[in-house]
Amino acid sequence: MKNFNQYIILIPLLITPAILPLVSFYELYESPVFYLIPTQGTLILLKAAFDGSSYSNVIYSVLMLSLSVYLAYLLAKKHYIKFMFRVKNEKQ
Repeated sequence: MKNFNQYIILIPLLITPAILPLVSFYELYESPVFYLIPTQGTLILLKAAFDGSSYSNVIYSVLMLSLSVYLAYLLAKKHYIKFMFRVKNEKQ
């Protein structure tokens, strides 16, 4: 079982990939790899709301965010079921 400090140490490592598209958003460095990170879709939609953007970028953003939400749902469901059955089996 992990304690609170171990979770605090892990958080920056898990959040760093989500922050990488900000480098592109502030026009410091461009990379097509950033388009694989769901945060890029959010930034494109924010930029489109104020400056406008092409339809292809908006469609990409909506699809990417929808896909990432669906994958997060599947992952959460898998871990929820695993946890619930583990707890249920331990009580018996």
